[in-house]
Amino acid sequence: MVEVRYRLTLEDVMALQKNTLANTKLHTSRKKYAGIITSICIFVFMLLSLGRAPLTSELLLTVVLTLSYFLVFSPVYDKLTLLSIKRMYRKTKRHPMLGAYRVVISDNGLERSTDNFHDHYQWSDFEKITEDDHHFFLYLSDVFAIIIKKESDNLSLDEEKNYHHYIKERMRMVNGG
Repeated sequence: MVEVRYRLTLEDVMALQKNTLANTKLHTSRKKYAGIITSICIFVFMLLSLGRAPLTSELLLTVVLTLSYFLVFSPVYDKLTLLSIKRMYRKTKRHPMLGAYRVVISDNGLERSTDNFHDHYQWSDFEKITEDDHHFFLYLSDVFAIIIKKESDNLSLDEEKNYHHYIKERMRMVNGG
């Protein structure tokens, strides 16, 4: 059993959002279908705006422009989504997700406490676990995840190394690999 203490900041929440945009079925399918539908609409609109049957060069230009739009849609979607979320968090003076965390990690699962809430999760509750350079993201559903920072306020380097190793073992078990 290990107790990990850390503070979540807006940057940590944004890291979760980036991870969610890249790794969840919801955002993957949303980007795919929105990209296809808007590309088709743009293609049809460009052809209809001519008011006549297109010449071969106009048709080719329309296809190239539509494909270009489709290729940049996903990164633009990600960027706009992140900007929207960041703006929402900045408007909120004190968001319950931000602040000091105390997480107790054991073979039974993890217990998470803040000034705003206290909850407990068993390892079997997690659908998947992912990570970036600074965080572990423990997903309870496709879009709801718990952030655990890799750098704690209370552990020595050896203790952090052991805790990272333990979470990575659990990651392999939860993710099936």
